[in-house]
Amino acid sequence: KKRGVKGKRGGMEGWSHYPGVDGGVTSSWSNALQLILLTNDPPQQRIQRVLAFVETTLTSSSMGHGVRDVLDVDYGLDEALALRFKDEANVLYRNKSFREAKNLYTEAICRGRGVTQALCYGNRSATEQALGKHANVIVDCDWALRHPSYPRDKRCKILQRRAASYYALGRIKRALKNMSEAQADIDQQKVSGAKLSEEMCSIEKQLKSSVNVATAALQRKRAKRQRNKQSLQTRALQELPNNENIANASEAVSMHFDNIQVNKYLDSDISENSDSISSKVMSASNRGRYLVAKREIHPGEAVIEEDAYSAVLKREEELDRCHHCFMQVPLMPCPRCAYARFCSDKCLTDAAWYHDHECGHSFFRSMPTLVLVAVRILFRRQTERIQQRLALDPKLETLGLNNNRQWKGQYDSVYSLLPHYLDHSSKDLAANVWHAVVCTQSLHRMFETLGNIDGDNKQQLARRLFHHLCQLPTNVYGMFEVVSSNKTARVSSQSQKRISEVVYPTCSLLNHSCQPNTLLNYSGRKLTIRASARIPVSSEITNCYGPDTTTSTQDRQRTLRNTYFFLCKCVACSQCVSRSKLFHLSSLFSSLFSLSATYTHTHIHTYTHTHIHTYTH
Repeated sequence: KKRGVKGKRGGMEGWSHYPGVDGGVTSSWSNALQLILLTNDPPQQRIQRVLAFVETTLTSSSMGHGVRDVLDVDYGLDEALALRFKDEANVLYRNKSFREAKNLYTEAICRGRGVTQALCYGNRSATEQALGKHANVIVDCDWALRHPSYPRDKRCKILQRRAASYYALGRIKRALKNMSEAQADIDQQKVSGAKLSEEMCSIEKQLKSSVNVATAALQRKRAKRQRNKQSLQTRALQELPNNENIANASEAVSMHFDNIQVNKYLDSDISENSDSISSKVMSASNRGRYLVAKREIHPGEAVIEEDAYSAVLKREEELDRCHHCFMQVPLMPCPRCAYARFCSDKCLTDAAWYHDHECGHSFFRSMPTLVLVAVRILFRRQTERIQQRLALDPKLETLGLNNNRQWKGQYDSVYSLLPHYLDHSSKDLAANVWHAVVCTQSLHRMFETLGNIDGDNKQQLARRLFHHLCQLPTNVYGMFEVVSSNKTARVSSQSQKRISEVVYPTCSLLNHSCQPNTLLNYSGRKLTIRASARIPVSSEITNCYGPDTTTSTQDRQRTLRNTYFFLCKCVACSQCVSRSKLFHLSSLFSSLFSLSATYTHTHIHTYTHTHIHTYTH
């Protein structure tokens, strides 16, 4: 199971960072939960007892003593530290250690403000130019030029650098425009009577030469500019026909329930209480909800295209990736703190629904990744509740549907994903109780000043957090990046690196197959699922949860059972099991013929009947 990074062990008294799981406390909880799991009570009763245990632990625990420090805010701004980073980066740049210099300039940008930050944007653009990353140069130059503290006499140098990058990318008109702006800055200084420095005279000379080259190149260019203004992902979104009943899915997809009573309820107004519906969906040992092709789906056709509901970047990736879209591009800091980093104003604005709460709080920065995913689910719920919503039918809400029986991919859809309360080990349940109680105590204290999180009291908030923590190990998507090692060698090895944990409600409806008929493609926070083969009408649309046919059937079955709590019965596994049974039967008959010389007919008949009955059933 993919767990978040655990914090340090220790007591709760006086902590301001997220506390690690206390093994002594959770051990006793684990024993108590084990007794609940081992009882012979019906599943629904055991689930209610587990949830009651969460509430009891919340009210009886003294874990809230340390939450007074959670309100302490540290935005991480330090002008002296920023200047030190800048000076060290300048030395590295002169020594041609461009990557290390770029990283230190980024730290200086995040820690400092004013002139230091503005100059570091310009300096970082020089390192990007030395590394040949011209698109990044343009971004950094844009941020430097629009910064109110950037020195006026250095603008022409930045404009010349941006013009060179535009020219390298084949955007010659933009390059010429920047060259003319740089020349206008120099002319303005001449008019003002200021003496041009040696560097400025050199820049003016280079500009004249560059303008002539760029003008000649523009005249030779016969075809229209070939820069593609739309990415493949944007076109795919336009190609995806709208599905009125399933959010973010193609019109070629429909949702089915592998449960007769649930289907009856959805098809009519049969009176049935919500607990019964919930029990049937959550205790089903079959497929539960699944997606089916309403028409033939062709290879490459988009089936689902969904933006993340809640997502968290892995801690080890936070220094050089945007904290919202996860792209590796030049970063700018949050205006209020030095820790959150974004690639654009758009990402900064889009992240406001969760970062406004987290900004400056070390409690969130040191929180395990999956716990933070669960907390952001509740932040997202709060933004949805701000808008007026009709009260939902409890039976439909249990299934993740609204009153029009539509799957909208909102909080109710997320909450309806299976938590597998009774499948987790008592140790994992105890750890989830710990995280739920710690977060509830802390959030309740913080939101006394920030505003109520979603209208829940402490007990309801703890139950929700515990519910999501039990859901996430089997429902979270891991975004991976392919990493090549030893690139200079003739033969290099590749591995996958997990960079984020993401929740996609609609994508989570896809069941597993060891031979899936879809492929996943990530673009920032957006996940596109496309058909990898022809999917006939009425066929189930499947995804691979990890184990595929490159591993043995036994290993796949063991991994899926231990991680996702089900026995795979896909075509690949079923065919393998059938071949295995035939192999055992053939071995059995071979053994019988070899024993026929010494055993009587009665012995052989008894032996055959017993073993063949076992294998065939």
